[in-house]
Amino acid sequence: ERSLVGRYAVSRVIGERQRFEQAIIESNRDRTKAAVLLGMSRATFFRKAKDLGLVQSRRQSVTEASLDQ
Repeated sequence: ERSLVGRYAVSRVIGERQRFEQAIIESNRDRTKAAVLLGMSRATFFRKAKDLGLVQSRRQSVTEASLDQ
């Protein structure tokens, strides 16, 4: 059974991933515009998107499979 802290962390990650996915969709996969929508720099966007499994590297585009999950 997960601790309260563990459940909160998982919930937070899921919420952040949903925010990123929505920004990517609203920006028509333009990662620079998605970063602006989220109020962060492109570098921060790429780092966090990679951590969330939404991009594999800076050279790869946002994977459609990651948004279909």
